[in-house]
Amino acid sequence: MKKKSTNKTENKFGAVSPVYVLCGFLGSGKTTLLIRLLSHFLDRGVRPSVLMNEFGEIDIDGKLVEQAGPRARNLVLEKVLGGCLCCDAKEGLEESLVKLLQRAPGQPVVVETTGLAVSGAVSATVEKTLAGLPVDGPRGRLARVIGLVDAPRFISLAAFWPAAPYHLLGANVVVVNKMDLLAKEEEETLFGVLEKSAPSARLLPAVHAEVNMNELLTGKTRELPPPDDFRGDSTSGYRSAGFNVSAPVDLARLQALLERHRRSVIRAKGFLRVPGFPEMQEIQWAGGLLNFQNASGRQKSQIVVIGRRVPWTGFMEGLDACALSPQPSGRKKT
Repeated sequence: MKKKSTNKTENKFGAVSPVYVLCGFLGSGKTTLLIRLLSHFLDRGVRPSVLMNEFGEIDIDGKLVEQAGPRARNLVLEKVLGGCLCCDAKEGLEESLVKLLQRAPGQPVVVETTGLAVSGAVSATVEKTLAGLPVDGPRGRLARVIGLVDAPRFISLAAFWPAAPYHLLGANVVVVNKMDLLAKEEEETLFGVLEKSAPSARLLPAVHAEVNMNELLTGKTRELPPPDDFRGDSTSGYRSAGFNVSAPVDLARLQALLERHRRSVIRAKGFLRVPGFPEMQEIQWAGGLLNFQNASGRQKSQIVVIGRRVPWTGFMEGLDACALSPQPSGRKKT
């Protein structure tokens, strides 16, 4: 008679997949941290799976991950576009997570949420999905919920996002990013607020989302509070628009445009042609800072804007004025 295995973590599909949830408000640096995390796994011969969520209809972050290096082809990638995993795209999370567990059983899965997601709501859906998996199929466990905050902007977040006090309650560890942009005298106040916003989390200061991965992924975690503290819609009032931009763009004009709409535009990102640069430029704007760098691979010239009460017609006209030719930008997609 064949001896029955006593290892509860294995079945015919192999070991249980650890699932990591990565959350943080728009522009906090989630995709940068995600790429670092994926590199950490790949360096160790592990083939991770990724579930990426974009609030808008145009996929920008997925393209950044796909072009992060030659090893990116080893990733198993699923995308959920046009919604938020903690509310209207919850079914997409469940379906995509199961699909990833089936395609790469036993391998780690990283779920990157949109910047408007509440961590507790996402982790609750993940746990429910994992608990409902068949015993004889691929299985997973929620290994860690990782939060990310933009240090200079975190305290002011509650002024324009109702979910701000709740979105980190479900985090086991919080990366306090962009510490180099925070004044020294503000550090004590920030960490005091974070200890209340994420009472169960370990806090890891960082610059450019660079952290010790062992500290991020291992170590004991405290019991998390109930995930349903925030019962509203964390995306309420926010809209996304995507623009195709056919002509090269003057970055000084673009910066001025975004500054004019700073009270309504929260995030802008994409790929644009810029005079003086032969390569397409990756554009990132958040909190008043415009950053750009050479984009990898072949990218379409387009930009995604997320905000609330944005005068879209006026913004589109302003974007057209940033172009160095009379060719208009494409229509927005909401």
